[in-house]
Amino acid sequence: MGDFNHIEDKVTRDTLSLTYQAVTNTNSWDFLKSFTPSSGCGFIFSSHPQLDKISYECERLGCGHSGSSWGISMRHMEAIAKKGWDNYVSNK
Repeated sequence: MGDFNHIEDKVTRDTLSLTYQAVTNTNSWDFLKSFTPSSGCGFIFSSHPQLDKISYECERLGCGHSGSSWGISMRHMEAIAKKGWDNYVSNK
Protein backbone atom coordinates (compact mmCIF):
# COMPACT_ATOMS: atom_id res chain seq x y z
CA MET A 1 0.00 0.00 0.00
CA GLY A 2 1.16 3.48 -0.80
CA ASP A 3 3.32 2.44 -3.77
CA PHE A 4 2.18 4.53 -6.73
CA ASN A 5 4.47 2.91 -9.31
CA HIS A 6 1.36 2.06 -11.34
CA ILE A 7 1.16 5.80 -12.15
CA GLU A 8 3.36 6.47 -15.18
CA ASP A 9 3.85 10.22 -14.81
CA LYS A 10 6.61 10.89 -12.26
CA VAL A 11 5.27 14.25 -11.05
CA THR A 12 1.81 12.78 -10.47
CA ARG A 13 3.29 9.70 -8.83
CA ASP A 14 5.42 11.80 -6.45
CA THR A 15 2.52 14.12 -5.63
CA LEU A 16 0.19 11.23 -4.83
CA SER A 17 2.88 9.52 -2.76
CA LEU A 18 3.44 12.63 -0.62
CA THR A 19 -0.29 13.23 -0.25
CA TYR A 20 -0.77 9.60 0.77
CA GLN A 21 1.95 10.06 3.40
CA ALA A 22 0.28 13.25 4.64
CA VAL A 23 -3.07 11.47 5.04
CA THR A 24 -1.32 8.66 6.90
CA ASN A 25 0.71 11.02 9.12
CA THR A 26 -2.44 12.92 10.14
CA ASN A 27 -4.45 9.75 10.78
CA SER A 28 -7.03 10.91 8.26
CA TRP A 29 -8.03 7.68 6.50
CA ASP A 30 -11.16 7.17 8.62
CA PHE A 31 -12.07 10.81 8.09
CA LEU A 32 -11.82 10.41 4.31
CA LYS A 33 -13.97 7.27 4.41
CA SER A 34 -16.91 9.28 5.64
CA PHE A 35 -16.21 12.81 4.38
CA THR A 36 -18.08 14.17 1.38
CA PRO A 37 -16.94 17.52 0.00
CA SER A 38 -19.51 20.29 0.00
CA SER A 39 -21.89 20.15 -2.96
CA GLY A 40 -20.47 22.04 -5.92
CA CYS A 41 -17.21 22.72 -4.06
CA GLY A 42 -15.17 19.55 -4.32
CA PHE A 43 -12.03 19.33 -2.22
CA ILE A 44 -10.65 22.58 -3.60
CA PHE A 45 -13.25 24.80 -1.94
CA SER A 46 -14.43 22.57 0.94
CA SER A 47 -13.42 23.59 4.42
CA HIS A 48 -12.78 21.27 7.35
CA PRO A 49 -10.13 21.26 10.10
CA GLN A 50 -8.97 17.76 9.07
CA LEU A 51 -8.45 18.91 5.49
CA ASP A 52 -6.35 21.76 6.88
CA LYS A 53 -4.21 19.25 8.78
CA ILE A 54 -3.66 17.20 5.63
CA SER A 55 -2.82 20.33 3.66
CA TYR A 56 -0.31 21.56 6.26
CA GLU A 57 1.31 18.13 6.37
CA CYS A 58 1.59 18.11 2.58
CA GLU A 59 3.42 21.42 2.79
CA ARG A 60 5.68 20.10 5.54
CA LEU A 61 6.56 17.11 3.38
CA GLY A 62 7.42 19.38 0.46
CA CYS A 63 4.36 18.77 -1.67
CA GLY A 64 3.34 22.21 -2.87
CA HIS A 65 -0.17 21.72 -4.19
CA SER A 66 -1.92 24.07 -6.56
CA GLY A 67 -5.69 24.18 -6.24
CA SER A 68 -6.16 21.63 -8.99
CA SER A 69 -3.42 19.25 -7.81
CA TRP A 70 -4.98 19.34 -4.33
CA GLY A 71 -8.40 18.49 -5.73
CA ILE A 72 -7.11 15.70 -7.95
CA SER A 73 -4.85 14.23 -5.25
CA MET A 74 -7.61 14.29 -2.67
CA ARG A 75 -9.99 12.52 -5.07
CA HIS A 76 -7.36 9.77 -5.35
CA MET A 77 -7.05 9.62 -1.55
CA GLU A 78 -10.84 9.53 -1.22
CA ALA A 79 -10.98 6.57 -3.64
CA ILE A 80 -8.34 4.74 -1.62
CA ALA A 81 -10.16 5.43 1.66
CA LYS A 82 -13.60 4.44 0.39
CA LYS A 83 -12.77 1.56 -1.97
CA GLY A 84 -9.53 0.20 -0.56
CA TRP A 85 -6.02 0.10 -1.99
CA ASP A 86 -6.47 -3.02 -4.14
CA ASN A 87 -9.60 -1.68 -5.83
CA TYR A 88 -7.92 1.68 -6.36
CA VAL A 89 -4.89 0.12 -8.04
CA SER A 90 -6.94 -2.27 -10.18
CA ASN A 91 -9.05 0.63 -11.51
CA LYS A 92 -6.04 2.68 -12.63
